[in-house]
Amino acid sequence: MNNMIESVKKLGPYIVIAPGLALGHARPSEAVKETSFAITTFQNGIKFGNKDNDPVDLVVILASTSDTAHLSLLQKIVTFLNDSKNLDTLRGATTHADAVLIANKINGGNQHESS
Repeated sequence: MNNMIESVKKLGPYIVIAPGLALGHARPSEAVKETSFAITTFQNGIKFGNKDNDPVDLVVILASTSDTAHLSLLQKIVTFLNDSKNLDTLRGATTHADAVLIANKINGGNQHESS
């Protein structure tokens, strides 16, 4: 996480990739235990300093253990985010079940909820 924050401080709000949407990721790191992603929504948007796409109400963070895993998961996430219906789904998610369905869709059905 610190690597991502430092990158934004150094390079600016490059992670804000569309109106209201930020996609944060950094190079694979030994600090990452398992390739994964996190998604959060904000009721009140956050200003990252991107005049065209602020405020951001949807943040997706990607952490990975290797270059191969990073590129694979990044491709899945970008494919998911390219569908505006999926952005609406993310913004409307409120339950654990919603989160599981979203993870399943991003992972192509490979993510299962544990009992």
